[in-house]
Amino acid sequence: MKIYLSPTRRLTILYLVALSTIGLLSVVGNLLVDKVISNLAHDSRIINIAGRQRMLSQKLTKAALAFYLETNLKMRQQRIKEIQEALHLWSSSHEALQFGNLELGLSNINSETVTKMFAEIEPHHQIMVESTEKLLAIAIADDLEHNEKYLPLIKIILQHEDSFLKGMNQIVFQYDKESLEKVNNIKSLEFYLLIVTIIILVLQGVFTFHPAIISINNYIQEIQQAKNESHNLAIQLSEANENIKNLNQELEEDNFRLNSELNIVRKMQNLILPKSEELNVIEGLDIVGFMNPANEVGGDYYDVLYLDGIVTIGIGDVTGHGLESGILMIMTQAAVRTLKEIRERDSVKFLTTINQTIYKNVQRMESEKNLTLTILNYCEGTLTISGQHEEVIIVRNGGIIERIDTINLGFPIGLDNKIDNFIDTMVVTLKPGDGFVLYTDGITEAKNINKDQYGVERLCKLISVNWQYSASKIQEKVINDLMKYIGQQKVFDDLSLLVLKVEI
Repeated sequence: MKIYLSPTRRLTILYLVALSTIGLLSVVGNLLVDKVISNLAHDSRIINIAGRQRMLSQKLTKAALAFYLETNLKMRQQRIKEIQEALHLWSSSHEALQFGNLELGLSNINSETVTKMFAEIEPHHQIMVESTEKLLAIAIADDLEHNEKYLPLIKIILQHEDSFLKGMNQIVFQYDKESLEKVNNIKSLEFYLLIVTIIILVLQGVFTFHPAIISINNYIQEIQQAKNESHNLAIQLSEANENIKNLNQELEEDNFRLNSELNIVRKMQNLILPKSEELNVIEGLDIVGFMNPANEVGGDYYDVLYLDGIVTIGIGDVTGHGLESGILMIMTQAAVRTLKEIRERDSVKFLTTINQTIYKNVQRMESEKNLTLTILNYCEGTLTISGQHEEVIIVRNGGIIERIDTINLGFPIGLDNKIDNFIDTMVVTLKPGDGFVLYTDGITEAKNINKDQYGVERLCKLISVNWQYSASKIQEKVINDLMKYIGQQKVFDDLSLLVLKVEI
């Protein structure tokens, strides 16, 4: 029995089939996008941890050398602690990369190539671990006294570090290569889905919309009857246009008011930055600072405060830009200044008080902002460093560079109410001619036309070759080199730089 379908019903069925197919393809496409994002997030974590393994192996070696060369018992105890922490993190990360770790969000699925690469560096890793554990055992057994037994173990660690670093470099490159291959495969599949979608749209136009055009002629009379309704609709549209004009006017007024508020915050930021005359009165030090916000209101913070012979320097970076970031920067400056004026010198109390103040204000603001913050105190040749931010670049007389990683010295401010367990302090001795450079990531992550970052290495090299100049001259050379490197590219982040030299 033949079933008769009216033209309208037949067109409806064809339309629904085509629409359903397109919808299915859209869902598949979204699932593919979600898979790409998930894979990229997972691969990013793997590459970050694998890259960190190189840093940790170097940190372990440097800590072992520093322990061997250190003569002060208290500092030797600190070096032992650094070795233990670096060894634990290095070993656990090495195992997680191979066998997975749910806490770190790592799966245990590695390619045969990566597995083979790990097998090649495993002997070097194992020897370095065993040598480090022997060194720790001897150190603890001898109550941290200097012992020539350390030297052979350190030499073994150094002998195998280079092979481990080269192997990890190859592993990182392999991870990156495999991640790119996954993305390209997904892109190819998405391309084929796009082609199928286009074909379906073309077929829909031929078999659905073309017959529909014929049917439209049958409804011309109905359209004529709808003219009155169209007239009424035109009146309604006219009224809607008038409402839109009024809304646009209100929006312009709101924009003007918001720009005025932003201008006020920007002026407040500029007013509370340390003035050159304040820095010039600090005896024995040559200090200069620079800040250039990417937007009208930036999120970078730096300050120099001098009281009772102690110079306190703060540098930080609020997440994002705009009004909230600017307000948070001003809050931080006020909190640091207050604690300085009441002569709070305990690093843990100093940073935890600032954190609690910022955290509670951020909660009241219903904001998700937080910031990195490092506090440095200098007095009579002794520099103490606390808090988490970018690296502190120590420069010795003659331009020798020492980079201090602050990742283990603190925790982001305003992210959690209690951070005292994360705060630590590092002490550095500065002699005449020595100094340090502080910066925010807007400098090191600035990109040129090829999307290559400026980088810490380039910054350190430029500082080293120009260290014989004054602080202001060094700052000028860095900023000029940075702007030349960026070229005509837009600056997307705030730029902050502080240079301090101990006068000879």
